[in-house]
Amino acid sequence: ITFEFDPVDKLDKDPK
Repeated sequence: ITFEFDPVDKLDKDPK
């Protein structure tokens, strides 16, 4: 998982 390039992924990981 590379939330660095994909901030959306970070949101997906932390819906809060």
